[in-house]
Amino acid sequence: MSRLCHAAREVLGALCGAWFGAARIALTPRFPEAASQVDDSSRVLGARLCKCFPRKLYASPFHVSLSNRPLDKSVMIRTAELSFSGVATGVAAVLFSATMVSAQTASYTTFGASCPNNVGHIVPNVAAVTWGNTGNAWTLGTANQRWQQEIDAVEMPNRPYQMTSLQWREDNVNRTNPAQTLQLKILFGMTTMSSSTMTGTFATNATGAQTVVFDGPMSLPAVPGGNFDLGKFHYVAKLKAPYLYIPRTGENFLIEIINTTATAVPRYPDAFSGTSTMGTRVYASGNSAATSGTLGKNHMMVLGFGNTSSSTPAPVLSATGTPKIGTQFSVDCSGLTATTAAGLILGASKTAWGAFNLPLDLTGAGAPGCYLLVSFDVVAGLPIVAGSGKVTITIPNQPILAGLVFHNQFFVLDAAANAMKLTWSNAGTATIGN
Repeated sequence: MSRLCHAAREVLGALCGAWFGAARIALTPRFPEAASQVDDSSRVLGARLCKCFPRKLYASPFHVSLSNRPLDKSVMIRTAELSFSGVATGVAAVLFSATMVSAQTASYTTFGASCPNNVGHIVPNVAAVTWGNTGNAWTLGTANQRWQQEIDAVEMPNRPYQMTSLQWREDNVNRTNPAQTLQLKILFGMTTMSSSTMTGTFATNATGAQTVVFDGPMSLPAVPGGNFDLGKFHYVAKLKAPYLYIPRTGENFLIEIINTTATAVPRYPDAFSGTSTMGTRVYASGNSAATSGTLGKNHMMVLGFGNTSSSTPAPVLSATGTPKIGTQFSVDCSGLTATTAAGLILGASKTAWGAFNLPLDLTGAGAPGCYLLVSFDVVAGLPIVAGSGKVTITIPNQPILAGLVFHNQFFVLDAAANAMKLTWSNAGTATIGN
């Protein structure tokens, strides 16, 4: 049983019970055909997501129900329509995490990235949903240098993962980033060193042979005004051949870049620095042939290891309108096939789900490059028409709801996408207000 199954079986086991009839997500009686389709789709998705859970767990006291009020293809959010352990409670008490305030502007913002995507697996994992706390000119913004980045295995996929590109994300500081071409040699390999034991000697850090995955010019596009899209990785080195990363006990991943560019234009790709950062760098500036360099512990560039072998479309989450009190808005999904089934997750958190921090890397569950971005608290079926769908949410006309927050993410049944047979959208945060 996978690590994901161990951690989540109580919550998802109960959710499986909902899919298999313990709790029914119903559409309006005015659309019985659509309601039947969503019920069937929900059971299919439930079977797929919950295949690792014993059937005996389906009898969990957790119970979810959403009303089938007569509103066209809508899921209603109203108080006293969620039930946990048989005790009626308001949606606000279950899904929403913000402190209620008397004045709050309604908003809906998106974050994270859909999968499959060209970015693929992101390190550090938290970079999928938040910006780093620093920018780093090494590798792309400094000429004539040698650089190593160690990445602890906990940040890497926990199963074999094929890489086709290495990508950087410009940080979110408003600065000029002109176009430039660099001369780079990139090597991938393994190391028995960790973020706490790396040395300043390049050769000592490498364990076994390193593989040259890129050697030549790399064109960097202009990024004027900085980057304000977490899912946008502007700088891409396409590997000369796919590289298969295989996790090994006692070893961590090691990237080495030799930059022989004579003159570089300063730029500052996104990075993380601090004691919680599970990676360490070594850098030597002004000498690309240096044998040793400066050790920077607990520092990691935000990197994406792309895997573009899949032609599967990626679902994209967006919203129409905002969650204003006394009105409706919809959470929309595009990039779907006409015959697929999908669900919308409503979660109370985007930072934790049970024993796990979010985002949760789903590589181990069979979906490399995919992440669970929000807590899996409630799910709604998604009617799909011509490759898109939406879930309409009604916010009651109750001023006390101002300031309450919930999060969303879509998952889509796609047998060809990966071993998990699911693709995942980016995510969104709704803040109820005026």
